Amino acid sequence: MRLWLDKLSTTFFSTLAMLWLWIMGMQWVSFTETIWLSETTAIVIAALTITAVIEALLPIKQGYRLLIQFVLILYCVYSLLKSYGNPVPVMTSESVLAEEIMYLFPYLWFAVAAWAIFLFIAHWAKTKGRVLFIVGLNVISFAVLDSFTKIVLWDEIAWVVGAGMGWLVSSHFNRFRRRFPQGWINLSKYPFKIIANILVIFSLIIVAGVNMPHVQPTLTDPYTAWREWSGVPLSTGSTTGTGTLIESSSESMSGYGREDNDLGGGFNFDYSPVMSITSDERSYWRGETRAVYSGTGWADGASSRRSGTGVEIGEELPGESNGSLSTKKLEQSVTMLSDTVYPVLFGAYSVKQLEGLDEDIDPGRLRWQMEGAEMHLDDVRDADYPKSYTLTSEVPVIPIDELSTRTYDQLYSGSMDDAYIQKPRNFPERVTTLAEEITAEGDTPYEKVMLLQQYLTSNYTYTNTPDLTRKKSDDFVDGFLFEVKEGYCDYFSTSLVMMTRSLDIPARWVKGYAPGSLTASEYMPMDGQTPIEPGNYTVTNVRRPFLGGGIFR
Repeated sequence: MRLWLDKLSTTFFSTLAMLWLWIMGMQWVSFTETIWLSETTAIVIAALTITAVIEALLPIKQGYRLLIQFVLILYCVYSLLKSYGNPVPVMTSESVLAEEIMYLFPYLWFAVAAWAIFLFIAHWAKTKGRVLFIVGLNVISFAVLDSFTKIVLWDEIAWVVGAGMGWLVSSHFNRFRRRFPQGWINLSKYPFKIIANILVIFSLIIVAGVNMPHVQPTLTDPYTAWREWSGVPLSTGSTTGTGTLIESSSESMSGYGREDNDLGGGFNFDYSPVMSITSDERSYWRGETRAVYSGTGWADGASSRRSGTGVEIGEELPGESNGSLSTKKLEQSVTMLSDTVYPVLFGAYSVKQLEGLDEDIDPGRLRWQMEGAEMHLDDVRDADYPKSYTLTSEVPVIPIDELSTRTYDQLYSGSMDDAYIQKPRNFPERVTTLAEEITAEGDTPYEKVMLLQQYLTSNYTYTNTPDLTRKKSDDFVDGFLFEVKEGYCDYFSTSLVMMTRSLDIPARWVKGYAPGSLTASEYMPMDGQTPIEPGNYTVTNVRRPFLGGGIFR
């Protein structure tokens, strides 16, 4: 035992190298997880782990290590396939070489390939240059896959970079130990100082990277140049649900967007059904609101800006103050028609009660955000989304005739949330100037907002593939209004909110789903009272951000 510990102490840095290499290998497993079968993923993880552990903890001859690794990997392939319910050979002396052995293929090839690649890198990457080559190759590979597929791989890149830094440090100390044994003995007397210095350097690098200012690139990167040359617009939308390996030439599909802080790009229309809603009236089925405009999009997620309270089925929820507005109750029964997992439950503004929820969904996962009237679902990545739920909303009845005559002081003489008039410090002045010119003839906030809306719909083209080669401005709204002059709902709604705010009229950005088969003018009567025949409305995957805010409250 002591002899084994002595040998292990001399291979400490080699052991660390196995750890860093195993972390990198696991990032490739993460990438392929949405592509492979679950048993394939489990087998590759087992192969990588067995190889790393044996290489790190058994300082014996390489031939013995290889034999032990192969036997354990073969056993894991057999056991895991059996546990997943796959057919496996009957392991008797008569049937080991029978046709049943083919049941282990092609799973065994995946395990052997992972084993061979791990061993090759572990024994080849012994110098600083080779370590840098392996780390750089991994980073470049993930960056290319992130760009040319719909799978977001920034977490994997971060893990590879972190493991690479650790590997380089381990490699440096290992070379120092071999070249200067006496110096290493003296240095090893102060392990805490060594660790502290390493942590300080790592922390400084991370802090510098996080706080690095955003600088526009001087040269166009190859990916962007290729997309522009191909005539395909760039898209910043991310996938929802399961990732897809191959990205179509027409970019992402429409749906409930997640990357609100980086708006723009292009998409294909996706009319696949999302949910069916039974309700006496149709409405805009709201999801979330945003208030903080960053210049590229909306920077605030609900979890980062507001704290939530628990939700009890049948319990009345606190709501935003609607002043003296009268309301009417609207019950909605929602049945999901897809397996997509969302961060919120959808409903008409403003939800007052959760009447029913799937029995297998824990109500404790729900959080109510009073400001914005949002019902969030915790841990949405790895958990189920309810297949059905029932909500009751109190829909405000908007007195249009009265609202249109109210002055600014009459509407906002009381408290006003400064979040809804927020603008970034470098917000382009020409946006404000344009808003003032458009609304010069409007006397009330309502009239000014209507003039802005009419201007946008009359002077800009709706398209899902805007020509972004015209864009020069760093600001999303400024680029749309003065350069691109075409776009889809994100462009129009964000521009309307920010032009409204530039006039000190409070507004917020709301996103969700259109009501179903009829147009927006048909599902939302201006007086809020016109009866509409009840029905069952099928909502498709067409996301429409919607303007809401102070003047409508």
